[in-house]
Amino acid sequence: MALNITPVTSHREREKGVLVYPVISRRSGGLSVGINLYPDKKFCLFDCPYCEVFPFAANASFSLEQMEQDLRDCLSAALEQNGSLGTAWTPEIRQYEYAAGQTERYLDQYLRLAGTNMAAVVSHEDRLSANFLVSLEQYTQKGGIGCVGLSGGGARSSLLQGSCEHIRAAVVVGMMSTYRELLTRYIETHTNILFPEGLADFGDWPDVAGARSPSPLMVLYDREDQIFPLEGMQAADRRLTEIYTKSGAKDNYHGEFFPGQHKFDVEMQEIAFQWLKTKLQK
Repeated sequence: MALNITPVTSHREREKGVLVYPVISRRSGGLSVGINLYPDKKFCLFDCPYCEVFPFAANASFSLEQMEQDLRDCLSAALEQNGSLGTAWTPEIRQYEYAAGQTERYLDQYLRLAGTNMAAVVSHEDRLSANFLVSLEQYTQKGGIGCVGLSGGGARSSLLQGSCEHIRAAVVVGMMSTYRELLTRYIETHTNILFPEGLADFGDWPDVAGARSPSPLMVLYDREDQIFPLEGMQAADRRLTEIYTKSGAKDNYHGEFFPGQHKFDVEMQEIAFQWLKTKLQK
């Protein structure tokens, strides 16, 4: 039975046991997909102040097959109801988008007082998820795991690629630039995850994604991206090429530019997934 595609703004409202469900993405201006790796109970070593998933128990367990079916139902329902994977920006969604942005800013301030920051917490949680996935026999038999993300997801993909040894290959979409070119008018458009505290003392954003070179990395750029300057993207592409060339693995980095604004369309998805498939099957 198809899922109700009405996007939710709070995970606490979801019925227990659902593995994949639609959520509002304020970065892409439409629907995104939430994935629950622990549907039977809340399983976490922390009790983070921003977490919307409260302790519960349900008659469900993690299943790759169930995840795949939930994802197919979610996407099918979106296409059936909307004709595309986009969502009309109602006043309610715009209000949520503004509130979410403000909440992230305040949250990062609290995290800094606690001695950490948004990028560090999100990166740590993603590494926990990676640790869980590699514990599953289905993944270890297929050559390991990779990651791919657009925009904020691209920032998380960059952090995972740079910090997690389990990631065999990574794709970053619409989230790569050097910092210098962002300074004039692009800072306020981005998640705080893009600005880990203290990073500028040691390097630049491309250095994060390239930290584990020669681990394979693909970056897809949108030439008319409204939240990144073309000069910054081109500079990042040159920097990553330099990093991988110095490590003796120039061919393990692939950067490609596409016409259009901030997006991850079907053409780009096909290129990214085929590249990932090739790298993960080696």
